[in-house]
Amino acid sequence: MKFTKIRTVALFATTGFAAVGMAAAPSSAAAANAAVLVGVAHLPSYPCSTGSLIAPGCGGATFAVNPASVGVTSVTISNYYEPCAPVAGSATGTITLAGTGTRSFLWVRVGLVAAVVIENGGTPSGAAVAAFVPLPQVPPGNCVTGSAALDAEVVAVGASL
Repeated sequence: MKFTKIRTVALFATTGFAAVGMAAAPSSAAAANAAVLVGVAHLPSYPCSTGSLIAPGCGGATFAVNPASVGVTSVTISNYYEPCAPVAGSATGTITLAGTGTRSFLWVRVGLVAAVVIENGGTPSGAAVAAFVPLPQVPPGNCVTGSAALDAEVVAVGASL
């Protein structure tokens, strides 16, 4: 297989963090649609440990897409899982990408970094990496009562077919 095209997926910088993604595509391959997502996730209850890391069960979260995003028009968080220890968390939902339409996603976060799998009808069709940074204005909730909300800035870069 001869690789004749190198496509730059995305470059972004925010708060001292920068990432470059590149994908080599064979000349006969379908072009990937690159996207950069910037926005704020709002988790109405933190912590929320209903479900599991792979099958999150907490609902009611929202996502506000920032106009600085490129190739992403909307994100809906169906369920999330954020236990008391903020070491790992996850979310499922849908993302609407320019050029490819609405896709489902599962993201698994470890620390401040999340790996995202994008699917189309149950078939993997893309991937992304994201930074998930809790906003200082909304401190983590009381781990005993789970009474506080949590907002987090999200910056992601990825591609989908």
